[in-house]
Amino acid sequence: MKKLSAKILISTTALSMVIAVGAVAYASSALKKVTAYQNSNIQIEVNGKAINIYSEGSPMYPLVYDGHSYVSAKALAEALGATVKWNNGTQTIEISTDSAASDAGIPSKDNSTNVPAPTPSTETPKTESKNTEHTVSGGFPSKISSDFNKDKFASQNKEYALAFFKAFADAVKTEDYASLDSFVNASIGNPGTSHFWDGPKGSIENLHKKVEGMRNANKKDILSKWADAINSMTVSDVEISSTYKSDITGNVQYSVRPKGFDAFSSLDVQVSYSIPYKQTDYWLEKIAIY
Repeated sequence: MKKLSAKILISTTALSMVIAVGAVAYASSALKKVTAYQNSNIQIEVNGKAINIYSEGSPMYPLVYDGHSYVSAKALAEALGATVKWNNGTQTIEISTDSAASDAGIPSKDNSTNVPAPTPSTETPKTESKNTEHTVSGGFPSKISSDFNKDKFASQNKEYALAFFKAFADAVKTEDYASLDSFVNASIGNPGTSHFWDGPKGSIENLHKKVEGMRNANKKDILSKWADAINSMTVSDVEISSTYKSDITGNVQYSVRPKGFDAFSSLDVQVSYSIPYKQTDYWLEKIAIY
């Protein structure tokens, strides 16, 4: 069984960023007590769009120390399309980029198993979430009420997750983005009250980069069999990896594991909702592959 190339990990040490890592035991030589000030008036924007500084429902306002402003590495990295994890064993902030060199989830064939190549499915989701006030045919619900149950919502929308995985797999196989773009456009609406709302553009651009990275890093015949394995899946093959909800944000992460490929070939998508300015409902803001 071949092993996939890992994501590029960047260890941030001397950067002017901070990240919440919980209670950690530091060596005495590395720990230094300082006096800093939290400044909630400092606004952080990326490409003109205010970033989400909340973590688990609590704001992570910038800190001012010795003439420098320190902001959350997690909030800033995610606004730039990356993901952040804390490695307690090595005391490292690991930032995984979305560049072409980043190929997590890229297929690697398990030579011990023959994978069939069925005809790609064109299955369209037939159910709608009972918690949604508005759903769009062919995509995730674009708007959901503020009292939605995150676990029930995740279960009710597995069919949409499957449709997304198949559209993404087809784009990887054929380099034709029509179905994938159509799905994202049908999912991400416009609340019409915030000029900071990016709409489907950011998600589409990041998904295209992910597809390009996978196509550049793998043999086309392996990608084809990997995509066919995903297209042969049913709703029961879709796993709910995690669910989260706070007063202003909520997300669900789904995953699929193609048969005949190693564990690193799994595909994960996170569907992220937030409440826009002057709104009371959650709107779908981002669809991202991890």
